[in-house]
Amino acid sequence: MNPFRVECKPGVPADITSFLETRYQSMYVTWSYFKELKQIEKLQTLLLYENDILCEAFIYEIYSTECVLLNRVTDFEKSCLDFFTRWIFDHYSKVRKVTFRGLMSPYQARNALCYSASSDLYIKLPATPEEYDTLLGKKSRTRFRGYYNKLKKRFSGY
Repeated sequence: MNPFRVECKPGVPADITSFLETRYQSMYVTWSYFKELKQIEKLQTLLLYENDILCEAFIYEIYSTECVLLNRVTDFEKSCLDFFTRWIFDHYSKVRKVTFRGLMSPYQARNALCYSASSDLYIKLPATPEEYDTLLGKKSRTRFRGYYNKLKKRFSGY
């Protein structure tokens, strides 16, 4: 179950200015910083609410297959960072990497990357190698036997 209520806003909403200043206490995470040094309309803000109280504001930018978190010289709880990265991978199908720059996190990730991974597939394997061998096609069986024989020749002492 999702512990947070989430709002995603384009840009950096001016109504969270005081929240940014009091929560993060970083000159790199203020509304005026983003307005002056970034194209604010290209940014996105993910707001996390816990019990209807704003607890985090992730300000990020999407570049094709990468998401860059712009909250610099700040700290986050690991659960919030995990939630943020999972949310990004779930909502931006092309994003394969989330980059955190200059975080002061509980696990000392100054420059950290999170990569999207595809879901693991679970398949039932045959009970024995012989049963598996019978399921393979003729070319695969021949190729695997050739590799096996080559390994036996090269590493005959083992």
